[in-house]
Amino acid sequence: MDINIENIGGLETLFDGKEFNFSSLTDDLIVIDFWHVECPFCIPKLGEFIMLSEKYTATGAFNMKFVTCSLNVGDHSKEESLTLLGEDTETLNLFAHDKQGTKEFWNIKTVPHCLVLKRNRIAETWDVLVHAGRGGLGERPQGPSAAHAVTQPALSHII
Repeated sequence: MDINIENIGGLETLFDGKEFNFSSLTDDLIVIDFWHVECPFCIPKLGEFIMLSEKYTATGAFNMKFVTCSLNVGDHSKEESLTLLGEDTETLNLFAHDKQGTKEFWNIKTVPHCLVLKRNRIAETWDVLVHAGRGGLGERPQGPSAAHAVTQPALSHII
């Protein structure tokens, strides 16, 4: 499945609140973790995701970006996201101020949800290599850690 992610709206960088556009990324692989502060499954898996990002980015051998995307709503949800993530991570941390639009674009039903995208430079689109979330969709893995259980094996196979 090819998608064009260059003009997705409703996202901002978590630490400085600037509008974010995927066209600014030069990476060939993007791994995105969608989560929510009130999700009992998300927080432990978020820590694992950050550790995984540190493992792969520490080598510098791969042209890839790890992204977290907070799908929170409410008065203090952005601050709660910042508190949970801290500022010293290797990941690009995004906040979806248009939660519903983001969920609809990516077809996310539940969190945590993980996507692995590979740049198709010829078609100038992105190929979806992994699209997995809790609760399963079709043949995708099921269970609270489905999104993350599939990420590391998928990355090992891809790179």
